[in-house]
Amino acid sequence: MIPRDSYVLRAFLASTMLGVTMVLLAFGLIQVFMYGPTLPYSVILVITAVSFVLFVALFERYQVGSVAASLLVSVLSTALLTTLSGGVVYLMEMSDIRWEDAISALALSMMLSMALLSYLKRSLGRLGGY
Repeated sequence: MIPRDSYVLRAFLASTMLGVTMVLLAFGLIQVFMYGPTLPYSVILVITAVSFVLFVALFERYQVGSVAASLLVSVLSTALLTTLSGGVVYLMEMSDIRWEDAISALALSMMLSMALLSYLKRSLGRLGGY
């Protein structure tokens, strides 16, 4: 459990998680464009359908969107999940990338994600009046 007052640890974990996600997305894009999606099309369609139903219910509950917005968000979330799974498969099975390059990509994406988190914290703080 992370202590609530440990800002440095929370910032490190957030940037690490975002960095890993960014690296997996990058490798997933390579996988999808070079070899095609790793998930069967029927599974991709089921993920899209389930996420569409969930987002329609969520948007109706909070009255923040429409059916078209739910469709857009469900397609984007399906693309994200497909790309993430492709990144995992690419790293584990099909990659001829050296581990030094993968660690360097993780380090760069951690720095980028920390800069992004810092910028978002300041800009959202000004927007919300905090």
